[in-house]
Amino acid sequence: MSLSSWPDWISDFHLLNTLDLSLNPLNSIPDNAFNNLKYSLLHLYLSGTGLTHIPKALSILTNLTSLDLNNNNFTDTSEFTGITASTLSESLSYIDLNSCGLTRMPNFSNFMRLDTIILSNNRISDVPTGSLPSSLTSVYCLNNSLSSVPEDVASMSRLSVLDLSYNRITGIETDSLPSSLTYLRLDINNVTIITNTTFRNLNLLSTLDLSFNPISEISPAAFSDLVSLESLNLLGSHLTEIPLALTRLNPDIHLYFTTTEPLSCPCPAPQVLIKWASAVGTPTVFQYFCGNGQKAKDYLSGQCGQSLAAA
Repeated sequence: MSLSSWPDWISDFHLLNTLDLSLNPLNSIPDNAFNNLKYSLLHLYLSGTGLTHIPKALSILTNLTSLDLNNNNFTDTSEFTGITASTLSESLSYIDLNSCGLTRMPNFSNFMRLDTIILSNNRISDVPTGSLPSSLTSVYCLNNSLSSVPEDVASMSRLSVLDLSYNRITGIETDSLPSSLTYLRLDINNVTIITNTTFRNLNLLSTLDLSFNPISEISPAAFSDLVSLESLNLLGSHLTEIPLALTRLNPDIHLYFTTTEPLSCPCPAPQVLIKWASAVGTPTVFQYFCGNGQKAKDYLSGQCGQSLAAA
């Protein structure tokens, strides 16, 4: 069944708590659509329904906790004021605005119960300070046009999951990330340098994806605070040396590392690198040749230059 207009019979279900009308070409929703569902409706799914305006009918919902509006086209973010000033802002904990044509972050600062927000696959380049509530625990904003980590993120003391992959972020300011993070994706951005303070105080972080950034420098103490890290992805970096920062990581970490540049292995190898490689069993990610032709595993095992000489 495919609905091309709002079904009036829905109002007969006074105790309805979940409504899924996704993928029906509704295009619009009457202002009185939820009058009889004001208190009962908890979960509403309107994904891919051809909406171009935020339905005013949403503002009457008192107990709605989940709202899925993904794959619609809301280009005018000022229309969100109709729901941000309503009772909906007091109950909503989950909102999905994936692929909605957004170019600017709507203001959700009044949504103090909001737990998860999905804003992926839009064209958001501007996140005004004060747009996002501190209550968030999960933020998905991948595949947008952000040039930096939004300022509001730093004050999210409960934030656990942050996905900012596929953006245009060039750097990560000190203390721009909350210490509550456990999962962080920054892959496919434009980050070039990781400093000693980039990931300061992130001692709960277990997963960090920095893959396919043009990273050319990682400071020696960059990973010192990442005591809980279980997975680090550095695929597609632009590093020219094996970073000493790796020696600060848990020996059991899942490490992924490649570089687009010739890997320099200057003799003698730093003792701290040799000890680290011995503790982790010389990671398989380094089972390739340095730029001068010697085997990286020999370099890391203290046999600097020997495989080159043998060749």
